[in-house]
Amino acid sequence: MRVHLGLLLVVAAVASAGCARGPQVVAEAGGERVYESEVLQEEAVARAQGTLADAPDSPGLMRFYDRTVRELVDRKLLRQEAERRGLRVPDEYVEAEVQRVRAQAGGEQGFRQLLERYRMGEADLRARIRELKLVELLRLEVARSVRVTHEDALRFYRDHLSEFSTPARSRMRLLLFARREDAEAARRALEQGRRTFRDFASYRLGQDPEGYYEVRRGEDPHLEPLAFSSPVGRLQGPARVGALWAVYRVERVFPPEPKPFSQVREVVLQRARSELARRALEDLLQRLRRERGVRIHRTYWQGV
Repeated sequence: MRVHLGLLLVVAAVASAGCARGPQVVAEAGGERVYESEVLQEEAVARAQGTLADAPDSPGLMRFYDRTVRELVDRKLLRQEAERRGLRVPDEYVEAEVQRVRAQAGGEQGFRQLLERYRMGEADLRARIRELKLVELLRLEVARSVRVTHEDALRFYRDHLSEFSTPARSRMRLLLFARREDAEAARRALEQGRRTFRDFASYRLGQDPEGYYEVRRGEDPHLEPLAFSSPVGRLQGPARVGALWAVYRVERVFPPEPKPFSQVREVVLQRARSELARRALEDLLQRLRRERGVRIHRTYWQGV
């Protein structure tokens, strides 16, 4: 009897150990574990905030999980670094944020329902608020450490010259008609020289007495195909433009014109500073990953 009882106890212990497995660890960052429950919390928050709509088990959701695991790893590494540097988030800030969420949820009952949607307890919410704020403080500290020289700004300006240029413009004469038949009749009259664009004042777009109208690239998706893809100087149409019919002639196309550096200097400095801060943060993350160690235990998306 003792042998059988001992055997039963061993089997029970093994079964109990199998049933009592702890939360699944999907990654490790700097000696700190990332649990699957944290990934599911981020999914729940994204769904509640309307930034995630992928169906369960869909490739899109699996890719979201993988991206979230990497983001949680980086978040923990940055929080650890913030703490190492002595950055702190006051308890008063965390409490104020919790109260703000409670008020937005409509009171205690709505707050509890929101936590259920987030798959969180209140302690989880407080920890998340503190961690996100610490990461923000570290980002600000890294950004403040960035120095942009005049040469840095000039280099950024030259590398992104198209972004600091006036857009291409197309100057055209343009008539718009509700009926195709009217547009066809107008084109025939123009081709035969019986009438000019000036004669169709009520059908012109814009107020220019000569019938000129300018289209800037990136501002009018309906007219851009006509303005930038048609041969210059040739009468065109009728062409469909939304619910209307266009008869037009492109007179001239002006290429983008770079704005002088002196005119956009402040914007360039701001953009260059943001770019250098982004690179500095990524360099910091690379170092933290290398020095503190990262291990990914779970990959959700197996597609190519």
